[in-house]
Amino acid sequence: MKQRVCSWSSLTPGKQCGQAYLNQTAEVIEVKEAEPQDEFVRGLALIYQRLKQSKHLKKAMKEVEQSLLDLLGVRLFTIYQCVQNGKEVLASFKGGDPDDNNTTEIRVPFSPTSLAGYVALSQRALVVRNVLDHKELLDIHPRLKFDRRFSDAKGWAVKSQIVVPIKDGILLGVLQLINFVGDRDFTKTDLKHAMMVSQMLAKQFRTELQSTQGPYDYLVQKNRISSQELEDVQNKVGLYGGSVARILMEDFSIDADSIGASLEYYYRVPYMKFQPGHTLPAELFENLGVSYLRKNLWLPVAGNKEEAVILIDDPSDYQRIMEIQGVLNARNYAFRVGLPEHILMFLRDDDGSDMEAGFDDVFSRLEEQGNVEVESEASRKKKTLPLPLPLSSWSTASLPRRIVLARRIFMSSPARIRRQVSCEFASTASAANF
Repeated sequence: MKQRVCSWSSLTPGKQCGQAYLNQTAEVIEVKEAEPQDEFVRGLALIYQRLKQSKHLKKAMKEVEQSLLDLLGVRLFTIYQCVQNGKEVLASFKGGDPDDNNTTEIRVPFSPTSLAGYVALSQRALVVRNVLDHKELLDIHPRLKFDRRFSDAKGWAVKSQIVVPIKDGILLGVLQLINFVGDRDFTKTDLKHAMMVSQMLAKQFRTELQSTQGPYDYLVQKNRISSQELEDVQNKVGLYGGSVARILMEDFSIDADSIGASLEYYYRVPYMKFQPGHTLPAELFENLGVSYLRKNLWLPVAGNKEEAVILIDDPSDYQRIMEIQGVLNARNYAFRVGLPEHILMFLRDDDGSDMEAGFDDVFSRLEEQGNVEVESEASRKKKTLPLPLPLSSWSTASLPRRIVLARRIFMSSPARIRRQVSCEFASTASAANF
């Protein structure tokens, strides 16, 4: 049904439209302005249907190649897929190149030194108006560069690019759109369209990889835990804190390697478990504090400034990953997924001590030599822990009372308080002839 559009210039003082009519007019104008977007959505829906009907994604992409180029209004596009080595993306399809025969393999490392590598690392979208403008790239990242060797060999005058991550909870790949010198500049609308295409590709990648929807879903598929039990565990951790992996190991007797396999299957990066005696890379620990790494649950486990291998409990956490590259400033990165408990064990091993275990040992030995009864862990949990007392007030307390208070404060306080308790314990142990 056709609707009449009323413009402000056509309104006279004696013939003003009512408020409802003006609202209707505004809606009609908005619809008219949105029509190009509707055309894009319809075109993308047709492409998506063709991809869904095909069992082979690469073959289907070849069939829709020209339609996608026309829909996006670009000269070239490249689709990268993540490689399961946790360190690079592989160009799986190149659209717009008539000479491409898929014989040249292009692998791009997770690195801020290339456009596709930077987006894979940061998991953030980029719009670059001129890839040859060094200042524009420098404003994005100090290491970011455009490698023009490939385009020069092809005779392409590449100018502008849009590069977006292909994500569905986790990073699955990268989409790169390319225009040449003389072509139109990319706009925010182009970026929005690129993100819509990347979401479509993410669904197809998920289907092709048959990957799970959550970090622990593989355990449900293997009947190690029911979906309801897993949901209850996750809700419990969400409410009270703690670690899903720890509850799975302690309450459901699921071994660490099985949990690691589930994490690897979901995040698509290798799992690394704790390895006693593993030598950590001293070069990468120069500006890192162990307490900081414990809090953020990551650490470098191998490599150097050329390529740092990072163990982290959630490789999809792009904010932590960007913080990692800011702290380490390595050229390339490779990622491993690990259990939070194993990450802490690596850091404890590197520190040369286990603070919590060490204190338990001191408590036990004080109990034996000083005939002091120290409350058990079970009885301690049943009580409400008191607020930490000023250390100056401990000198007036009896030895048994000082031990109980110190244990409570240690088990419930942050690292800063624990270090203070450590000093007090040294004098306490000395007073007990320990």
